Amino acid sequence: MKAKESKSTNVGEAQGRIVNEEYYNLISPILTPSQTVTSAPPGPFGLIANDWGDLEKNLRLRDGDVVKARYTDIDPEMVEFVLELAPWITWWKGLQVVNDSGQQIGMVECQDSNKKSDVISCYAEDLEAGGKLILWKGKMLGIHTAMYEIANLEHVTGKRVRLRWSSD
Repeated sequence: MKAKESKSTNVGEAQGRIVNEEYYNLISPILTPSQTVTSAPPGPFGLIANDWGDLEKNLRLRDGDVVKARYTDIDPEMVEFVLELAPWITWWKGLQVVNDSGQQIGMVECQDSNKKSDVISCYAEDLEAGGKLILWKGKMLGIHTAMYEIANLEHVTGKRVRLRWSSD
């Protein structure tokens, strides 16, 4: 009798490994952001690419969210990221920064009465060669899902980037 073959679907690469969709679906509800140590696996339809213009102009993103970027000057060799929620937003939101190899530099989260995250601070040179910002949100059943990817982080060198999530 032939053994049943497991169907594996590529839902993203994590340090060179193909992530098995069945395994990811099994463990993702129990992972916390602090357990996320590699690049984010995409949401059910893949990460939605956005550019800084979408965030600077306060445009509605493809899944209906509105996230506004504001900048403050800091040390020209550094970059900082902060996530904030509007008072009426209560569902879980996360912000992850990864380098060009997909390795996590930092991740912060907000939910319910916690409206402002800690600061992710890093050297700008760690992000200039392909670093990305990944925005996460709680979806159906509260499952934390990577939704949006913003590249071109050299755009924010020497800035503290405050991302305010005002609609979901």
